Amino acid sequence: MLLTVAALAMIACEDVVVKDISDREVVLLSPQDSATFNSASYTFWWNPVESADGYQLLIVSPDLQQPAFVALDTTITKDKFTIDLANGQYQWCVRAVNSSYTTAYTCRVVTIKK
Repeated sequence: MLLTVAALAMIACEDVVVKDISDREVVLLSPQDSATFNSASYTFWWNPVESADGYQLLIVSPDLQQPAFVALDTTITKDKFTIDLANGQYQWCVRAVNSSYTTAYTCRVVTIKK
């Protein structure tokens, strides 16, 4: 009986351990940095990060240092997000998150000219 309780305690502890992802980097796939688009819909896409529960996607204009307009600030579980954006220059940034840790943001610039 005591051995069973000890085994269950070890399993429960393993489920509680959250991996530290803070030293990992989100690799952005598309669109490339300084890309220019003239379509109505844009898909932002990145590589998944192991042990991440989700991703915080931030799209600001003109950039993260001096954001005059926040087009999007959301947390999603997938590695892609499609959105319609108005004309202008935007910086899109993604960071991975789990219940205890976040990575640094990885950012790129995109220009929309419809």
